[in-house]
Amino acid sequence: MANKSTAESPKQKTNHGVLYWTSIIVFTIIIVSFIGAPVVTKYYSGSYGGDVIGSYDGKEIKIGTGGYFDRQLSSLYKQYESQLNNASKESRPFLEYQLYQQAINSTAVHLAALNLAKDAGFTLSPKEIDKAIIQAYTEYGKFDEKSYNNTSALERAKLREFYRDLLTSETVINDLVQGQKVSKKEAEFIANMEYPQRKISYVAYDTSSFPESEIIKFGKENSDMFRKRELSQITLDKQQDAEKLYQEILKEPSKFEDFAKEKSVDNYAKNSGKAGALPYAQLTEYMEEKDASSVFELKTGEIAGVIKAKTGKFLIIRADSDIIEPDFEKQDTINYIKRYILNYHRDIVDKYFYTMAEELKKAGKNGFSSAAKAQNLEVKETKYFPINVGNIEILPSPKASADDTVMAAATTSEDFYRTVFTTPVGEITGPVNLRSYIIVALIEDEKQSPEDKKDAEYTKQIYQYFAMQYINRDIYSFIVDKDRLKVDTDKIAKILFNTGAGNN
Repeated sequence: MANKSTAESPKQKTNHGVLYWTSIIVFTIIIVSFIGAPVVTKYYSGSYGGDVIGSYDGKEIKIGTGGYFDRQLSSLYKQYESQLNNASKESRPFLEYQLYQQAINSTAVHLAALNLAKDAGFTLSPKEIDKAIIQAYTEYGKFDEKSYNNTSALERAKLREFYRDLLTSETVINDLVQGQKVSKKEAEFIANMEYPQRKISYVAYDTSSFPESEIIKFGKENSDMFRKRELSQITLDKQQDAEKLYQEILKEPSKFEDFAKEKSVDNYAKNSGKAGALPYAQLTEYMEEKDASSVFELKTGEIAGVIKAKTGKFLIIRADSDIIEPDFEKQDTINYIKRYILNYHRDIVDKYFYTMAEELKKAGKNGFSSAAKAQNLEVKETKYFPINVGNIEILPSPKASADDTVMAAATTSEDFYRTVFTTPVGEITGPVNLRSYIIVALIEDEKQSPEDKKDAEYTKQIYQYFAMQYINRDIYSFIVDKDRLKVDTDKIAKILFNTGAGNN
């Protein structure tokens, strides 16, 4: 059985930011030629044989009938036999699920291609089908007449229909794929993007570790922002309805809770409108500050006039308690102030860590590691990486591992690459703000070109591979109408997780 894949996956190479290297499946349009497999045998013979697991444009996709889907699935199982055999008992069904999905996608391409052929009025000549059948029964260059004669008339008819559809869809897809190639110059251009490369040592300040002493200091300096009041609230969509309800509440203030349950459209309605103790700062997040001030000026039990929220909705608010001064000994108060600072006063956080970063840079001239140790910071080291904003999968990544959250943030930062690649080798950068982290890096080394010419060739190979993947995705999107593709994921999950279906 020949597998005419439009692109073959290159072998894994470390330090490339490619999710695909650790994933079993990369989407591709797989065109499997089944010449040489004349007998239509069942791939899956379990209790689900013949069951419908999906459809395309109303045409059923069945398992265990020896059709296109089964043959695609069988081919994929053989292609990924090593990965499946090495998978744990727990993970194997999840990998198999990807194979099923791939086989369904390929079957959808096959059926969609047949639709295109039909719309175009394309038909194969009987001679082309005859050639395919002759080849199917040819072994070691000789036609196996006995095997052919032993095939029933019904099976021959099925086989002829199968090859007619297979060769038709192959012709349509090959016409679309033909000429879709990547030029050598284009691949060379991409390969040249891989250098220069630099390697750095770095430390990271986690901005969420902004010290409590600084948080409390800010809170005390801005204590009015963190005063609280117990409030009840009714929210309505229209101003006219809010004004009308407000007048009714003024006549019968004791019915505020009932009105809140009955008419309010916010989450407080189920609690009779009770919003709890809200900080002044929180009110300013969803209403104008003048309106927040008016709420805090209310007497206990008093109801404010209709307030327009920043969302465009309309609020009726009642003060349920006197003003509660902030208690800076309580952890929930400190936590709220911290969230407020991180959301609205990042400059304070940045300034604090920038000061520490500049101190480290200065002290680092006498030893980067010792300066980091003095601030209780861990020094980490990257591998060599090029300028790769956005962590493009075909180029090496500065990430040391999949869970490297610091370098994951760095890969999207132009400022990070600009700073790292303009600071002279052997020197320490200034602070680089990655929002969640602020880092300082020592530029360890630089490589202008690959040490082994094979590395450059490998990058070209990677690019050609992924370029064809992108082309294949475009072709898939052109051929397949996703709204016409239906997949019974529950049935597939039941097959894989309940019966242990596999290539046995």
